Amino acid sequence: MPYKNYWGLFGGKQISGETIPETIEREIFEEAEIKAQFLKYNGIVYERLKENEQFKHSFLFIITSLITSSLEVKERSEGKVAWFEYDNIINNKISDIIPSDIEFLKRYADKKIDVEHIVMEEENQRLTLK
Repeated sequence: MPYKNYWGLFGGKQISGETIPETIEREIFEEAEIKAQFLKYNGIVYERLKENEQFKHSFLFIITSLITSSLEVKERSEGKVAWFEYDNIINNKISDIIPSDIEFLKRYADKKIDVEHIVMEEENQRLTLK
């Protein structure tokens, strides 16, 4: 929810200790049994969903590009999985795709951003930068 019965991009929640690329690679394998390799960060989007003038949900999306050696997907417990041609998606030829996901593909497919990865360590109630 709230995107039940819509096609959407892969996504999920990060496990403590994972890097963002590790999270993305794991999520894609869990959802479609695809072994993918992180390529680049494309953008970061904060999305809010309103219903009856009230904010109902909010999401932070880290949009990335990946490479894979196979496009063969296997449906898992997450639901149906399918590949669609990029041009068909951005030209609205596929029904029931989450509208913001179409926008992500249009706006961010060719972009690249830097995302810094900083590790802090706490020892004896003191923080140090690693």
